Amino acid sequence: MSIVITTPTGNIGAKLTQKLLDNNEKITVIARDPAKVEPLAKRGARIISGSHADTKVLVEATRGAKALFVLTPPDLRSADLRAEYQRYGKAAAEAISQNGIPYVVHLSSVGADLDHDNGPVIGLHDNEKYLNETQANVTHLRAGYFMENTLWQVGPIQQQRSMFAAINGNTKIPMIATMDIASAAASALLNTSWSGKRIVEVQGAADITYNDVAKVLSEVLGLEVMYTQISHEQAKAGFVGMGASEHMADLLNQLSAGLDKGVVRFREPRSTSNTTPTSYAQFAQETFLPMFKSR
Repeated sequence: MSIVITTPTGNIGAKLTQKLLDNNEKITVIARDPAKVEPLAKRGARIISGSHADTKVLVEATRGAKALFVLTPPDLRSADLRAEYQRYGKAAAEAISQNGIPYVVHLSSVGADLDHDNGPVIGLHDNEKYLNETQANVTHLRAGYFMENTLWQVGPIQQQRSMFAAINGNTKIPMIATMDIASAAASALLNTSWSGKRIVEVQGAADITYNDVAKVLSEVLGLEVMYTQISHEQAKAGFVGMGASEHMADLLNQLSAGLDKGVVRFREPRSTSNTTPTSYAQFAQETFLPMFKSR
């Protein structure tokens, strides 16, 4: 019986797959381009070609599975993100039901408890419901704001020595490194002593502001980095310029506003159980700096 991993080439899926293989687990991965996961095949992973939004593909991939990791990949070009996310959620629920998969770990997000004002997270709100309607034991990993999102700022820092976003520079955000999300997912998949439907918040090492991020990057990069808050109109133009649809740009602005207003937030007090180890300073040194130097 295998553990089935969706999005094995992404920041989280790739790290999770490696952790499970290191633990000598039998793994099945679903990939649109099998060539991209050839190294995993060499390590013994079974490769299924296709998209996990395709119910037939997912049902075939999960036959005899003991667990499934569900991650819905965002598409910046989407004209209807909620409908697109629902395709993934419904496909997963159908595969779980047809194959009687006992354990499911779903990557969700801070703000997934809301049905409004949470931007693209609304799709994860829907998918939590679809998965909860199955008979499986389900863990929803509600993760914080990815530290990797700040990598979009490499170019602006190089060109203008400043970071730009629509979020207020003093808004505290629970930022988390994707390696810590992968670790939390691996823990839930390897230790299945839990049961039922549960929410597991993974809040990152600390709540930090974009002004804090600028200070850390100034130290790590050895240059003065400023943070500049821009308008939602300017942010939308920037997102569209990077290839996002206007629909997605509006959703991302809605998420920024939700964070600023404190609407999108974790519901549990921060504790040792929901705090993860990687600080932004560590992320900046190990991930941001090498990317900055390589450009």
